[in-house]
This record gives sequence, structure tokens and C-alpha cells, in this order.
Amino acid sequence: MIAFDWFEKWARYSPLKIAFREFETERGYSFFQFNKMGNNLARLLRDEHGFGHGDRLAILSEYNIEYIVLFAVAQKLGIVLVPLNYRLASGELEYIIGNAEVKGIVYDEKYLDRIKNLKSFGEIPYQVTMDELQGINDRCVAQKDVPPLVNETILEDDPVFILYTSGTTAFPKGALYTHRMLFWNSINTQLRLDITSADVSLNCAPPFHTGGWNVLLAPFIHHGAYTLLMRSFDPDLVLEMLDLERATVWWAVPTMLKMMADSPIFEKVALSRLRYFVVGGESMPIPLIEKWHKKGVLIRQGYGLTEVGP
Repeated sequence: MIAFDWFEKWARYSPLKIAFREFETERGYSFFQFNKMGNNLARLLRDEHGFGHGDRLAILSEYNIEYIVLFAVAQKLGIVLVPLNYRLASGELEYIIGNAEVKGIVYDEKYLDRIKNLKSFGEIPYQVTMDELQGINDRCVAQKDVPPLVNETILEDDPVFILYTSGTTAFPKGALYTHRMLFWNSINTQLRLDITSADVSLNCAPPFHTGGWNVLLAPFIHHGAYTLLMRSFDPDLVLEMLDLERATVWWAVPTMLKMMADSPIFEKVALSRLRYFVVGGESMPIPLIEKWHKKGVLIRQGYGLTEVGP
């Protein structure tokens, strides 16, 4: 077992447990199936497209099943994921794609107009759409057997992500995340938030943001918990799904919690299993904290930086 291959670990511990489900499509897969898809895609990228240790793969999409499979591939093969901000203009994406020196790109076709005329995009050797990747994964799941991946040597200081962050001057900077950073962030998160494999959450944060990976999603994978993936934030839908999924913990920014507290269904949902919300991005007003406390949901405020993971 590769030390940093969290999906392989949980495929052995709890193979039938659902790891992720997509809200929009209702596609959901177990840890065993994610491990199977990850092994299959890692082998395909290595053997057919020449991907190896340290090669960069850009991704232009919201979170979905395929995005999580690519994270499994990074832990198995040693490639480096470069999540692209789909809210940026074409010129900004041009700079990041070129600066990251990517060997491949996976993109949602709805964002193709944003990148198709870029010089840097045209120079990328390997290009694949999310729909094509979904087809590969669906066929893999349907197969009875997939041979295991030949173990690659993954060291703790090998990179796994490059997340781009903009300061007050000049161009965006790529913050390098290592396997060790993700591991110790997960351990520290578990120690402070009491995360176990019984926990349930949803994620509607963007994948190009450190919070989208490191506040809960990656620690949940590491600890064998379950996450519902939602492509965008809608206060009414999030309230409903937190209630229906019987979520135990969730991460958000105060503006999101204000919109949810003002929702007409705020008083209708029980949120009976929620231990607390983890809040970041800005300080949360005390009256809003008190409103959620009256609802029975505690608030735990945090602080993080993309540059330190997080």
C-alpha cells in the first residue's frame, strides 16, 4: 500500500461504503469503486500518455466524481493537479496554464470558449473533456476486474497540488502543496474537529480554493467519511440537503451562513445531527453566530492561507 494512497486504504477498510455522491446527477461510488477508477486512470495516463512523477495536469471544472478520481490518481501516480479558476478571464488563464507548464488538461466543455483560442491551450499535449473522462470511469466500474496499479514511489515532500493565489501586485503565484502538507493538515483537522468515518458533509466550494480541498474534503477522504458534491451554492438547497443527508459538520463563509439564515426554510429544517459549522474567510458577526446557536448549530471560526496549505 502506498503511504499516501488514501483511497486504497479505505478500499480495504470499508470497500462498500459510499465515499462521494453528486447532487446533480445522483452518481455515487464506494471507496472500492473510487480506488478501482483511480488505478485504471493512473495506468492509462502512465502507459498511454506518458504521465509520470511530477507531471502537471490542469483541471477546469467544478467538483464532480471525475475530479475526485483525479485526486486518487495524483496519490497513486505522483502527478500534480493544477485546479484552474473558471471565474477568470481568458488572459488570466493563459498566464496560469503557461506558468504551471502543464502536460495535460481536463476541462468541462462549457468552459471551452474560455480557453480554446489560447496559445498555451493549443500547446498542451494531452487534452480530454470531463464527459470523456466520465465515459472512461463508467466503463471501468462496469468491468469485473481491473489489475492493480504498479506501485510508484511517492515521497512525503513530492507535490500533489499547485493552487494559484493572487496578492496585491503582479501575477498570480502558484502555491505548491505536498503530500505531507495534506496529511498533517488532515491530522490537525481531525484533532480539532473530531472527524471520524461516521461523519457526513457536503461540498459546494470551488476546487481552485484551498478551503475547497483542505478544510473538510481531503480530511474526509483521509478519514473515510462521506461527502455530497454540489456544483454551486444555493442557500435553500444547501439547507435542505444538510437536513436530508443528516450532515454532521459543514464549512462555509459568513456570507453564505447569512443567506441561509435569511432563507424562508431556515425554521423548517431540523439539522439535528450538525455538531457545528466551520467558518473562514472573514470574521462572523456575533448576532449571526447567536442566531445559529439558537438553531442548535455551533460556530467554529478558523483562519487559513493558501500559501501554507491552508
